[in-house]
Amino acid sequence: MKTDIILCGVGGQGILSIATVIGEAATAAGLHLKQAEVHGMSQRGGDVQSDLRLSTEEIHSDLIPKGHADLIISMEPMEALRYITFLDMINENHVYYPVKWQSKKEELQIEGRLIGGCLECIEKLIGTRFDHVNEFIDRYKDDGIVWFLDVFNMSSYNFYLTLLQMENAGWFRHCKGVLIGRVCFPNVEDPKLDYIKAADKVLKKIPHICEMDIGHTTPYMTLINGALIDVRYKQGKGSIAFKLK
Repeated sequence: MKTDIILCGVGGQGILSIATVIGEAATAAGLHLKQAEVHGMSQRGGDVQSDLRLSTEEIHSDLIPKGHADLIISMEPMEALRYITFLDMINENHVYYPVKWQSKKEELQIEGRLIGGCLECIEKLIGTRFDHVNEFIDRYKDDGIVWFLDVFNMSSYNFYLTLLQMENAGWFRHCKGVLIGRVCFPNVEDPKLDYIKAADKVLKKIPHICEMDIGHTTPYMTLINGALIDVRYKQGKGSIAFKLK
């Protein structure tokens, strides 16, 4: 038996205490143990991380290579993302949720010029001196605009408000469609207004697909701002093709 665990968080959350408890339990059970630590500045929220390796056999290194961790225990969402590449993605013990795109229509084709990104970042640009979105829209209006949006931990209600803000800023002019990724850390304050219902409410006349494998949640595909995109959707499945022009 071998189990590699990464514990991560920020200073003051008890990461090293958790590692100590697990380590003492493993030692009491007669297991071999190796541990490595990175100490942050607890008063400033510095990152703290510990590699914990448990095995019935002798362990030769105290560091866990990328792609070999069996488990990540994180007290902080951003730190979980930082170390996600250390997970063994083909471990048969891992649980993965199947990706199923969702749309009110059974079949869709969306073509146009791509723009978008993380909604938590995008919302902070609306109406500022860094907001050049309408210039982009006017430049590529003949191609049609396709938005892609992914959400880290924005609540469904704030998601709804941000879509309204984008609409009122004129960002959905000449829009051929909106692609919405799965939310990394969902926060649905009102079941009557989840993320999909919020999108349906604002994007009434704009074709849109939700729960796509883009953004913060694995598995995910990379989208290219400024590229021409051709998205095909049919009954929960779909494909994406790019054209750089």
